[in-house]
Amino acid sequence: MEVITSHIQADFDAFASMLAALRLHPEALLVFPGAQEKNLREYLAQAPPEIASRVHRLKAVRMDTVRRLVIVDTRQISRIGDFAALVGRDGVEVIVYDHHPASADDITQGTAYCREYGSNSTLMVEVLKERGITPTPEEATILAMGIFEDTGSLLFPSTRPEDCTALADLIRWGADLRAVSFALARELSPDQVDVLDQLIKNAYILHVGGIDVLFTRSESTGYVEDFAMLVHKLRGMFEVDAMFALGLMAERTYLVARSTVPQINAAEVAARFGGGGHPTAAAASIKDRSLDSIEGMLVTIIKKETKPRIT
Repeated sequence: MEVITSHIQADFDAFASMLAALRLHPEALLVFPGAQEKNLREYLAQAPPEIASRVHRLKAVRMDTVRRLVIVDTRQISRIGDFAALVGRDGVEVIVYDHHPASADDITQGTAYCREYGSNSTLMVEVLKERGITPTPEEATILAMGIFEDTGSLLFPSTRPEDCTALADLIRWGADLRAVSFALARELSPDQVDVLDQLIKNAYILHVGGIDVLFTRSESTGYVEDFAMLVHKLRGMFEVDAMFALGLMAERTYLVARSTVPQINAAEVAARFGGGGHPTAAAASIKDRSLDSIEGMLVTIIKKETKPRIT
């Protein structure tokens, strides 16, 4: 058996990459290792049968029969759920397609195709082109969703020229930008409005080595979807060089880190809390620590390790 999977809390970039990987490994099953983000869940609930039917449930996989594991949009073993047990097992081939920078938690076994782009869908488009494979218009549309989502419609600092050229290829292949716009449109729920309100009210800015760094936090009794998207909305409200937001949801705290300057590496900061990402955008999920202690450690790290601007 062959399985294609991605990270827990899969988004459009993860799902699009899984679909592209299916063109490379047509005998494989598409299986999410855990939950998906709200927008993707809603899309799959209404997706055409030729798309939705390709996804299989985790319980349909007999782990002892898996001989090839294809992982997309992550190479961190801690992010693939039950499939982590297959990595390093005798008789299991592991293939990784990922666009994130290297981290200490990375899978080292098997074959890896890794290029640091704004979106993993961009990497998958390049691999498809190299193999002479053209996706269907439906697949091209979902790959475009992945690029738009992970690059913030090509506006995130992590966006690379390759993301733009990949999107151009997808449009030539029939990607429907109206469908992309509809799928990625996000109306805020009452819980999201409350979290965003807390993030605005709790925001404060520290001046560290000539760099303006914003810190903020929120608390919720349950899980609130799309915390990173809510943090992104703050970027237009404050003139800062870097931003660190903490969201306590039930028993877990989520860190979202953003940086627009080389003096602060968001991925390195997130790695101190067991997370990862890009130098300009990273995240972590933290358990068994109080919000105050996490915030205190975060501020200390930034004060001690931020490289000052040249003056």
